[in-house]
Amino acid sequence: MRTLFAISSLFFLSISMEAQSIERTDYHSIDEVLNSRYDTTYIVHFWATWCRPCKEEFSDFMKLYKKHQDDEVRIIFVTFDMPHEADKDLIPYLKKNHYHASVWVVDATKVHEWLNKVSKEWNGTVPATIIAKQGRKHFFEHTMDYAALKSEVKMFNAE
Repeated sequence: MRTLFAISSLFFLSISMEAQSIERTDYHSIDEVLNSRYDTTYIVHFWATWCRPCKEEFSDFMKLYKKHQDDEVRIIFVTFDMPHEADKDLIPYLKKNHYHASVWVVDATKVHEWLNKVSKEWNGTVPATIIAKQGRKHFFEHTMDYAALKSEVKMFNAE
């Protein structure tokens, strides 16, 4: 797992803040996680601070994140907020909500270039979530509450 994150870190420009980091990334890093052969379940959640449904489900994803901090489930939050507006919108939102996980920022103007690589089902709206482990993937293009998230992770890991 260290190798995956070491390789991925080559694609990041990290901006540190109190207890979290915001990392600028591109599709290649997301692809590495989605196609990882490690025995780790990855939940990649696409969201934005300008998306009301995303903000409404935010606490449920944070609850799941806290529940799985010490096991083989990793949650990666990929925001479509514009990188140059991170100081104005993203960082204040994360601080206000006591968010302590990593956030990956993608250039939302280039999402159309790799959208179908994430899932052929995805039309580009957020929120969207993909659960992946050792090449298997399940995609969801709708909001999810904590019970649904917990259930999907449990079913996915039972397969």
